Amino acid sequence: MNNNIGQEQVTSNITNVRNDDRLFVTSSAFDSKTHLASTKETLSICTDLIKISSIQQKKTKSFKLSNVIKSLEYDEMQRMSLDSFHRMLHAEDICERAGVEHVRQKMMTSLVCLFERSFHNTYEEYIFTDVHKRYDLAFSWLYQEYVYANGYLTPNKKKDFSKYDNILCRLLEYLQEKCDELFSRLLRSAPLITDNALSVLKQYCQDEVKEDVFFF
Repeated sequence: MNNNIGQEQVTSNITNVRNDDRLFVTSSAFDSKTHLASTKETLSICTDLIKISSIQQKKTKSFKLSNVIKSLEYDEMQRMSLDSFHRMLHAEDICERAGVEHVRQKMMTSLVCLFERSFHNTYEEYIFTDVHKRYDLAFSWLYQEYVYANGYLTPNKKKDFSKYDNILCRLLEYLQEKCDELFSRLLRSAPLITDNALSVLKQYCQDEVKEDVFFF
């Protein structure tokens, strides 16, 4: 009787061990399959990222400034330049209070000398509006034109005093009608007296009304 009970217990233990082994094997296989699926998903995601990155690299182009800017038309450049010049003209009081009037004068005379006739007319009108107050602007402009005419700022440039001569004569013609004192002052201060300027002076001296004006 006891022997039978012992055998049954041994058989039961063996059966339990076998059942546990089956459970262990089943659990291990499930973990392996889960890990394998997770690895495949990771590889798939990495592959997709690599493909996206390669596509983006193909689409990406090197930056070129010429692709994002548009050249201005000549008329538009002229309009913007004139607008800027007018703002400088109207900043007279502000620059005087700030103590930078000399900088403003230099910038304006440089622009007038470099740009076309439209700047000249605007600048002349501005100076002649109050010639006593703005005489320094007139002389600074004349002297700057003399520097450009001599080629001091541009090496190997042929001397050309046509613009200088034109500005000097226009200033003299205006001053002889409006202000004798400034007329004689400009003649004394001008860096060069041209033949046309001498003709203006001759006409001035032939005027009997102004014959008593002293230049020196």
